[in-house]
Amino acid sequence: MEVKEDYDTLNTAPDLRTPSPMEKQAAGLYTRKIFARFQEELVETLAYAATLLDDARSQATYRVAKYGEENRAHFVRFNVFRKKA
Repeated sequence: MEVKEDYDTLNTAPDLRTPSPMEKQAAGLYTRKIFARFQEELVETLAYAATLLDDARSQATYRVAKYGEENRAHFVRFNVFRKKA
């Protein structure tokens, strides 16, 4: 099975579902099985909108909600200097 996965990875191109350069790059790096898992998560992220609420010097605050489920929003603070959310 591993040999077949390697063969498919090297000799076939997966169907891309987005125009994302990240998806295209992942398609060339991952096996088809791992790429399919990555692709599912990538496509799922497109259902979420992040709205900038506050942009302080060292920290930005975003409201993140899935389209159609705005009442279940999450608030994310991003520390610019530490690059941590």
